[in-house]
Amino acid sequence: MVVFGIELKASDAIVVIVDKANDGQCIGKEYKKISLNSTNQEDAQSFRDLFVALIEQYSPSKIVINSRQQKGEYAAGAVTFVMEGILLTLNQTNVTSVAGATLRAKLKSGVIQTHCDGYPKYTEKAFQLANVGCL
Repeated sequence: MVVFGIELKASDAIVVIVDKANDGQCIGKEYKKISLNSTNQEDAQSFRDLFVALIEQYSPSKIVINSRQQKGEYAAGAVTFVMEGILLTLNQTNVTSVAGATLRAKLKSGVIQTHCDGYPKYTEKAFQLANVGCL
């Protein structure tokens, strides 16, 4: 089972693609950072086309994205809202949003892996989100 974990952060979508092995472990296949530089129609369409191509290449069972705060000190910016909207319109696969509290609870219980060896530190949350999708 292939799952995409996507952390939406600033103007970047950090994508980790994992494959669930027979023993239940998630094995990292690839990671990417896809940016949305502006919210104009051309850039938004290009962002969407990159994800459609990734979906066609890997045929994931689901995509798991992080829920963003909509208000308060750590509220997400406008570009992040646009990225989330684009991802939610992808009808090629199931897109699920996971709250930060849910992710922390899964980490604390030891149900999911925390990182993937050989992957940079900035991919850690996306990898954890992909692991939640493998459950």
